[in-house]
Amino acid sequence: MNDDVGGRRALKVDTKDLCYDIPPKVRMSAEVESNPDDQVNGVKRPWIFIKETHRNWIKLGLIVGKILELFICMVCMGLIYEPAQTAALGKTHLHHIGIMYTAFGGYKVINGVAIVSILLGEKIPYRMASLYAVMGCALFLVTGILLTIDRPYLNNQYYFHPQQHLLIMYTISILFVFLNVILFAADAVFSFIMHIS
Repeated sequence: MNDDVGGRRALKVDTKDLCYDIPPKVRMSAEVESNPDDQVNGVKRPWIFIKETHRNWIKLGLIVGKILELFICMVCMGLIYEPAQTAALGKTHLHHIGIMYTAFGGYKVINGVAIVSILLGEKIPYRMASLYAVMGCALFLVTGILLTIDRPYLNNQYYFHPQQHLLIMYTISILFVFLNVILFAADAVFSFIMHIS
C-alpha cells in the first residue's frame, strides 16, 4: 500500500501479513560458552557449581589472609618498637632495623592497596600477587631470623634486673613474624591455585 506523504511516496507494510518468523538472537562466538557440556537446558551441572563455590571460598580466604597479614604487620611494628629502642639495636645493628621496618612498613602499604583494590573490584594479576607474597614470605623469614639473633642483646642490657615485659613483647613479635611467613606462603600458593582453577 502506497501513500503520498509530502510529495514523496511512502511504503507501509502490515506485519500481520508476514509469513516468516523473526529468527532468534544469533549468539556471537564470544557469547558461546567454552564448554557446552557444562549446562543442560540452561541448568548448570553439579561439578560446575562445586568448582565455582570452591573458587569463591579460595577468593574469600585470600581476602581474609590479606587482612590478617596487614593486621600482623601492624602488631609486629607496635610490639617491636620499645624493645628495639631499649636494646639500642638502631645503633649497633642498623641494617637489621632497616630490613625489619622495610618488611613491616612496606607490606602494610602493599596489603592495604591490595585490599582496597579487591574491595573496588579490580582484578589483581596472579603473577604479581604471587610474587608479592613470595617476596613477603622471604622478607619476613629474614626479619624473623634477624630478630631471633638480636634477642640476646636485649638480655645484655639488663643483667641484674631484666625487664620482663620487653622480653615478652620481643618474643611475641618474633612469633607473629613467623606466623606472617606462613600466611605469605599460603597466600602465594592459593594465588597460584586461583589462576589454575
